[in-house]
Formats: sequence, C-alpha cells, structure tokens
Amino acid sequence: MAKDDIHIPFNRKLYNDIVRCSNGRLDPAELAEDQVRDLIERNLDSLAHEWFGDQLVDLVRAHFPHYLTQLEAELCAGDPSKKTNIPLIWKELTVPSGTEVRMQYAGSHHFARVKDGKIEDADGRFSPSEWASKIANGTSRNAWRDLWFKKPTESAWVPAELLRSQSRGRLSNLGSSLEP
Repeated sequence: MAKDDIHIPFNRKLYNDIVRCSNGRLDPAELAEDQVRDLIERNLDSLAHEWFGDQLVDLVRAHFPHYLTQLEAELCAGDPSKKTNIPLIWKELTVPSGTEVRMQYAGSHHFARVKDGKIEDADGRFSPSEWASKIANGTSRNAWRDLWFKKPTESAWVPAELLRSQSRGRLSNLGSSLEP
C-alpha cells in the first residue's frame, strides 16, 4: 500500500471470501476504489455537480484530468449564460440536472427535464410553478402537489412533496447535530 492510503472499514468475511473465491485474482481494495472512480465518472454530467458543487473542477483536475477540458468547456467559466448541469434549486430542494419531470393533467401525462436550473420542455424553460401552470392551461396549480421527479440514477417517480419532506428532514437533522 502507498503511504497516502487510508483504511476504510470493510466486512472481513466479504473481503476474505472475495480473495479466496477469486484465488487472489481480485483485490477488494482495488475493486472499491475502481467502483468509486467509476461512479464519479458516470455522473460527471449530472449528480457530480450536486455532490461536489464548486469543488468539482478541483476534484476532476486532481483525479480525472482526461475529463478536465470537457468539464471546463461545459461550465464555461466566466460565461454564466452557457453553464450546463446546474441543478434546479427550489426552496430547500435541490433537483439534479437531467432529472425527468412529470405532471398529470386532464388525463394525460406531460414530461420535461431539469436542465440548467430550470424545467425544460419543447416550449421553453420554466420554474416548477410556471411549468405546472403551463401544463394546466394557465391555471394556478400547486407544483409541490402536482410534479413528480425521476432522478437520472433512479427508476421510480417520486412526488415533489415527498422530496421536499425528505429534504426538510435532512436539514432539520443537520441543524440539530450542529447545536452545542
């Protein structure tokens, strides 16, 4: 092991079984590191922005330099009008870029996608409230109740109300853990 390695708890039986059953051909530590690297690389265009925020470019520069030119081109530093992969920030909820959005109205499902901090469909870019109203022919709607989201790495649609409730719970837990 290199002197810069850290040790992460790993189930000893699983570790031993991987080594034993592969006749030593697999190293669980290498497998784990490869999986983490692969997860980050697969999500550079979506969730990695949510995970690492403004530090994403630093992480890519240090560990994935072959993606640096592509990432910097996407972010277009200094030209906010051309930034991509910006999540939708909706009150206390952050919805990653690439997330699908759905709303049912008048017996039909309508679909859009989160892109550059907005909900985008063939007609343009909207806030959640604007998109819900547009789908409902200009009538006032409760977007928290009407919108459903499916994140890029998920297979299930989740109502906005539930995502908001979960986000509030995480924020509440974070706040209570910071109290002296």
